[in-house]
Amino acid sequence: MFIGSHLEKFSAELKEKPAIVTKEKVITYGEFTQDVMILQKKLNSIAKAGEKVALLMDDDTEFLSLFFAIIRNGCIAVPLDPKWTKNERNHALTISEPDFIITSNNFEHNEVFTVIHMDQLAREEGSEESLEHILSSESLFYIGFTSGSSGKPKGFMRNHRSWLESFDVYENIFDLHSTQSIISPGPLCHSLSLFTSVHTIQTGATLYVSPQFDPIDLYNWMTREKVDVFVGVPTMVEAITRANGFNTNNYTLKKIIVSGAGWSHNSISRAKERFPMARLYDYYGASELSFVSYKELTPEVSCSSKIFPNVKLSVLNERRMQCREGEVGEVFVNSPMLFTGYIKNDEETKKVLTKFGATVGDIGYLEGNGKLTLVGRSSNMLKSGGLKIFPEEIESTLKGLDEINEVVVIGVNDDYWGEKVVALIEWKHIDRRMTEEELKSYCQKYLSSYKCPKQFISRGRFSYTKSGKIDRQAIQREMEEEE
Repeated sequence: MFIGSHLEKFSAELKEKPAIVTKEKVITYGEFTQDVMILQKKLNSIAKAGEKVALLMDDDTEFLSLFFAIIRNGCIAVPLDPKWTKNERNHALTISEPDFIITSNNFEHNEVFTVIHMDQLAREEGSEESLEHILSSESLFYIGFTSGSSGKPKGFMRNHRSWLESFDVYENIFDLHSTQSIISPGPLCHSLSLFTSVHTIQTGATLYVSPQFDPIDLYNWMTREKVDVFVGVPTMVEAITRANGFNTNNYTLKKIIVSGAGWSHNSISRAKERFPMARLYDYYGASELSFVSYKELTPEVSCSSKIFPNVKLSVLNERRMQCREGEVGEVFVNSPMLFTGYIKNDEETKKVLTKFGATVGDIGYLEGNGKLTLVGRSSNMLKSGGLKIFPEEIESTLKGLDEINEVVVIGVNDDYWGEKVVALIEWKHIDRRMTEEELKSYCQKYLSSYKCPKQFISRGRFSYTKSGKIDRQAIQREMEEEE
């Protein structure tokens, strides 16, 4: 079996059922399958199995039809972000080296890559030859790109099996099925939105597509349409819960599934108030690891998470020995959902796919009940006074204050401490800021003294990556320039 192999069946059994819904149109499974099969024939005349086909598209419905056509033909899809700068796009193209670029916008032609416009593809006569018979679960089908928050983006490779295995646990843990409607706002070039969209179509459910994120417009639309499931990152949910100007109070949303940076307690409380009928889930995963752990957010929930059923975890110390219960170490993952590697980057691949399991440098500990608690990421770790400090722990503590909108903890070079721990704070209301003494007193209640920030600095809005995560590198650079 491969991704997209169910489309003929859905076309026959669910012919009139909506597959994709936008604000402008509804595409049924019959129409979607026909579009995919027409594109497959046209692609047969220009692309061979195993070749890489980059997509630079403005229309998400065209993107999805083309994505399924590419991977069903045994080719490898390479989504490009239309919002990238020229340098970012050139970097992605350099490391992925696609055989073709198919675009619907005014892409700058060059001599290095073959560029085909969608209008040109539409004029292709096509070939009846089917390439599906060559596909296996081990066939590569997708190259995505990391967000680049810790350096230049890397191209990660996926085969059909890794996503099919991920689909199974995703459905079982979050109780997702074909009768539901699902929305994951954001560009489909981002792996979270793409995974959700492809899974929705793979299961025969209805996908709502909204490439632009306007919290009020999105909220009103999905409540009018009675969308069942929202999948996104914490910043999206927070933006919706804070926005004013809603036209409806029809709270029909049944599930909110969130991944990414830690979801603060205050933000979770606001989400429960805005969506009282919804069950809230938070999961930990990565582009390289897929799903690792999850928790349903209830009043009784602790900071620890359950492990996904087909995942085996080990927490190892610096000598690569098994950590004791409650002892902090690096998290290693073994599962059938792992990525294949980074394209043309064996050195970085070996750092992730090790003999101990796969790791992206996340730090945490296991409890006696087998649950995982994450502390932070090794690449973010600070060393102050010779002691290891993880910014995420301090940030999570400070986010417990109602006055704080967002906080980022960084290390600033210091002659005495080595790295001085500094908390940068974005306040909800500029006239309701706390004093430095109040902040220090609060931190001392919940953190060891060496973890308490030595300085608190008020900031405006922080820099974010295109996938909605705090851009620590950019913030660190800004601070260094100011210093």
